[in-house]
Amino acid sequence: MGGGGEDFQEYREWLEAKGIDTSGARVIPGVFTASFFVNTDRDNAQIASFYPGAMGHAAQLSLYDLGGALPTWW
Repeated sequence: MGGGGEDFQEYREWLEAKGIDTSGARVIPGVFTASFFVNTDRDNAQIASFYPGAMGHAAQLSLYDLGGALPTWW
């Protein structure tokens, strides 16, 4: 289960074409899907940045919303 942003549809289609179940993905309106970027220079120094986007709303998601039986560890 996870959150995707308004730009998730194309990625969802790609995943489903590969046989991956995306039924647990929830699209969060008004934001984009989370992304991570890293730049590395020739000295191997790195600058990284993360945009939380839809995953910033993960606390609003619940496994109960998926229906069915929850795992025994839950």
